[in-house]
Amino acid sequence: MGVCMTTLSPNDSGSNRKLKEIQELAARTDSDLNGEFGRILKASGGVLFLGKNYATTSRLLLGLNPGSMSDPENGSDRSEEEDSFCVKLFPQNPWETLHESYAYWRNCCFFVNAVRPLRVWFESATVAFCLPWRTPGYVELRKLDRQMNGKLSACSGMLFRKMLEHHRMDCDSNGPVLILAGKASLTWIASPSFLNFDWPQYTVAKAHGESSYQWRKLVFRDITMYQVPHFSRANSHKRLEE
Repeated sequence: MGVCMTTLSPNDSGSNRKLKEIQELAARTDSDLNGEFGRILKASGGVLFLGKNYATTSRLLLGLNPGSMSDPENGSDRSEEEDSFCVKLFPQNPWETLHESYAYWRNCCFFVNAVRPLRVWFESATVAFCLPWRTPGYVELRKLDRQMNGKLSACSGMLFRKMLEHHRMDCDSNGPVLILAGKASLTWIASPSFLNFDWPQYTVAKAHGESSYQWRKLVFRDITMYQVPHFSRANSHKRLEE
């Protein structure tokens, strides 16, 4: 399986060092998993980042995992080869361009651009995934992890914790800030393979119950988390504005 390693230079040497470290770790992890589970993983590939920044601030926006290639519902396209595991940064953040064919990114763009302070706040965030390997959907992701004896989630959790370490800014005593797209992303982050905590116990605010527009704020240790709607299903601009 090929690994896409082209990068864009971050703003400072500290971010550059962190970027290189996470890229090399992710590439090695993908190679190891394919050595052990290549037949199961097939050639689905993966994507580590979807934006232009890495660890320049304490903010980290995480989707669940990349969908199948050319999947309008999950915002995937064929910009990378199907057999690649891409660890590069991108020229733009996903909300900087129109995504008319992709419901997920179309709704995400509206959410981020709804008010200028929110857009500015997101502008310097890292955009990545909880689990960077592709599957057609959530059910298939769970199935793949079971077939791999939990190693997919274990390796994803290891990469996530390294990212979390990189996003602890020396100048920011408040710790990392996570924006989690969808309740499923929160469920994975709270699982034993990631941070291992009972997320309802750490919820400090929430709205809209269990609807597609639910959101909640959590504080766990030094980490502040905001779970926002899953953008594939949350398609009402009026409710996203709320």
